[in-house]
Amino acid sequence: MNTKSSRNFKTDYINQAPEISSFISGFPNLDSFKAAIKKRSQFPQENRELLYEHLIQSYSDINTKEKVLQNISLLKKDNTFVLCTGHQLCLGLGPLYTTYKILTIIKLSEYLNTTLPEYNFIPVFWMASEDHDLEEINHFYSDFKTKHIYQFDQEGASGRITIDSKLESF
Repeated sequence: MNTKSSRNFKTDYINQAPEISSFISGFPNLDSFKAAIKKRSQFPQENRELLYEHLIQSYSDINTKEKVLQNISLLKKDNTFVLCTGHQLCLGLGPLYTTYKILTIIKLSEYLNTTLPEYNFIPVFWMASEDHDLEEINHFYSDFKTKHIYQFDQEGASGRITIDSKLESF
């Protein structure tokens, strides 16, 4: 149960509590997506063409599925929007969480493509594997109180760090 002194932001978000509306761009509902479409419908065509050319070049050496190429082509249309989510590498969250995020954005794009057929929605997932802020990702909380810290022996992008046997103690 929430009180005014200890709000649960996630629950308030799911329940679309008006008290938190000033902290977010919209609740997860169709009206919020329609408002976002209006707000973002001014993306210049030259930028769409540039993005298309860059992505086609980037995928040219990869055995790419036809659906991916179709989605890239849709980016040239002014009624196409990208639904983007991502994941920053961190300790304590495994591949299931990442898979859940990917599946969620795919299902959301399918829902919006069906519900708002006058638009195209493309799911995009990115990995923040080039993050250099190791202090931000070097720990986790096992019970919301106990902080476990892993001291990296390496520097650089988090996606290139090799985790050694010291992590097994966690």
